[in-house]
Amino acid sequence: MSVFTHVDKVDVVLMLLGLVGALGNGMSYPLSVLLYIRIINDIGRGPDLFQDFTSRINTIPTRGTSPSWRAPSGSWRS
Repeated sequence: MSVFTHVDKVDVVLMLLGLVGALGNGMSYPLSVLLYIRIINDIGRGPDLFQDFTSRINTIPTRGTSPSWRAPSGSWRS
């Protein structure tokens, strides 16, 4: 581990921020694919009442998220 012998606190913070950013970047595509699959499956279920259709589409982004994550964005109805 001679690579890290000259590392100071700023380098550690920057490496941790880079790690968090890389994890977020790597997880964004699979999560968006899962969201897209659910939307397409709801569209493909056939003709339905418009109100029922939109209510199902509006509940998809809120699955798996807590209210604390939805509140700051304000973009999705719960």
